[in-house]
Amino acid sequence: MSEIKLRKAPKSVSEKGMKPVVYTLVKNKDGKYPPFYQIPAEDEIYAEWEDESGVSRSGLRTIRYAPGEKSIFLDEQSSLSKRGTLMAYDGVIIADPREIIKQKYLNYTNHNIANHEEGTAMSGKSAIFRVNNSEYSRNIKLQKEELKQKLKNIVNDLSSDEIEGLALTLNVAFDGDPSSVANSIASARLTFYEMIDYDPARFEKEIQSETRKYRQVISIALRDNILEFDKAGRSFYNNIGGKTRILDVPVYKDPVEFFVEMVNHRSEMKEAYNDIKEAIEGNKKPTEEKFQRSKEFKTIKRAMELGICKSSFGSINAANLGRLGVKGSGIKGATQHLEHNPHVLKDIEEMIKAADLDKSKDLEKTEKPKK
Repeated sequence: MSEIKLRKAPKSVSEKGMKPVVYTLVKNKDGKYPPFYQIPAEDEIYAEWEDESGVSRSGLRTIRYAPGEKSIFLDEQSSLSKRGTLMAYDGVIIADPREIIKQKYLNYTNHNIANHEEGTAMSGKSAIFRVNNSEYSRNIKLQKEELKQKLKNIVNDLSSDEIEGLALTLNVAFDGDPSSVANSIASARLTFYEMIDYDPARFEKEIQSETRKYRQVISIALRDNILEFDKAGRSFYNNIGGKTRILDVPVYKDPVEFFVEMVNHRSEMKEAYNDIKEAIEGNKKPTEEKFQRSKEFKTIKRAMELGICKSSFGSINAANLGRLGVKGSGIKGATQHLEHNPHVLKDIEEMIKAADLDKSKDLEKTEKPKK
């Protein structure tokens, strides 16, 4: 036989599906993996299956990783079967493509994070590892980026009052003085964007929280003197239709948090809260009306009349400056963009002046009598 020399096989002849499956441990608090970690090789899961008669059954079943067996279910393994060892080194455990039983056990055990995410893991079982699937990682990253954009669009569409209310409940600095409120709104929005970039899931949970919405209403009511808190007597007073004491706060409790707590536990406080919320909403001017009265809105409308700004598929684009605001946010988003970026507003104003000047020159030429 002639000498054999190894050669790199072309991709076309690679055996399909013969790739090792990599499982990755959860990192510790320091963002590191333990040098070695033994994953439990026996577990109890809740499952549905068909018995030998084809009858559908469900209930608790013990699974076990036993090399050489044809099943992961303990009651289907031979009497000579032995529990194997599942050891992860530097945060990784690798299953050879031929180790079907090993893969099945790792996929079904309660310790697989995927089973916790799907809601099939048993209560009280810890999530230890997940399949290190590159497509899964890409999908998670894509979902995170989409959530970020969605939340930024929500923040972008909030009215001035809503921005202030959100700032009050998220402990973001906000100066309500009329002379500095525009800067406070712009600053708060930027802070919200940073919070979204840092942890979008947490920000989404915060803005959807009913408790946070209660805090927002109470905070605005305190700001507008609809509600009053006497620090000395530690009492809340409702100023609707006359001053009435409605709640005493223990010295060890935060006033606003205690108010929210009582709204959730006392029917009379829930009624008081609804009256306060109604009073706040009654004092509000329509967001659309405020938005359309702004200098920025009028500037964009004038720029559109002159062709400096144009609407395209729900976005406003300015000549030489590009899109104003988030894609698809329309004239409202463009208006808010100018509020946050006064230098862009100035550039558009300069273009409007130049366009008006050119227009007046053209008018003079047409009106000038011929000799």
